[in-house]
Amino acid sequence: MTQTPDVSCRGHEQVVRNDGPIRVLIVDDNQDLARSMSMLLAHYGFAVATAADGLTAMEEARSFRPAVILLDIGLPDMNGYDVADNLRAHVGLGDARFIAISAVDSRSGHGRSSNTFEHYLVKPVDFECLLVLLNEATP
Repeated sequence: MTQTPDVSCRGHEQVVRNDGPIRVLIVDDNQDLARSMSMLLAHYGFAVATAADGLTAMEEARSFRPAVILLDIGLPDMNGYDVADNLRAHVGLGDARFIAISAVDSRSGHGRSSNTFEHYLVKPVDFECLLVLLNEATP
């Protein structure tokens, strides 16, 4: 499964809104992936910040205030589910959209509630699908 089944990943439109670009925080310990995804998203008009671990993600989120968080599940200091829970509860990002990006298929089970993330994408991510999901986000 490379994308969530309920998402049509065909066609995307310009992502810059009247209120400004959608703010996206990429949290992944694979720095090459984070850097390349950041450059691609910036090219499409998103405002992007990155973090390589959960603690840095929380610090970055406090100042950056992302509308969307792309979150790897397997981080070096804590898992993505705990990061998402902390960002919602302690950083005040309850209205943000959380999209899991992981090398592990969501059907393998993590013992966690499936409502932690709005979408779960498996690496390598279909970039066109990701653009559709991000374009649906409200800044």
